[in-house]
Amino acid sequence: MVTHSEGSAYGAGVAQYLLDAGYKVTTILHLSSDEGDEFSTPKTPYTLQLSYEGDWVTGNKTIKNVDKVGEIKKGNLSWDTVHGTTKNKNIFNAAKDLEKVTLQLNIGEIDGNLSSWYNQENAKRTNFYSVNGIILNNLDGTKKR
Repeated sequence: MVTHSEGSAYGAGVAQYLLDAGYKVTTILHLSSDEGDEFSTPKTPYTLQLSYEGDWVTGNKTIKNVDKVGEIKKGNLSWDTVHGTTKNKNIFNAAKDLEKVTLQLNIGEIDGNLSSWYNQENAKRTNFYSVNGIILNNLDGTKKR
């Protein structure tokens, strides 16, 4: 099941209804979910939440019971396109990357100071800004641009 924006809360309710009625729901993908901190998604099916960094419509609030949350670097998206861009067939490649992505914790020096940072592994096509609320850096510790 795929939901978008205001429809994410509605879709979560529909998914719960279907599960309660004995239907099989295997995966839920919430895209650019609006007011994500004001509802929950069913616990049972595997659930992903995906959006672009800087989505001013949603504020990228995490939905309760989501298994994995990813924010994609917005790149050249502007304020008037960042929200609706998740309604694109290429978002399914990003969802596959979100399923596979792992985080690597690094410790080293940045600008002469001992630091630690995370970078993404196993997601070649999608440049994530954050995964499960952890802001990601480049492998060398510099901020992603």
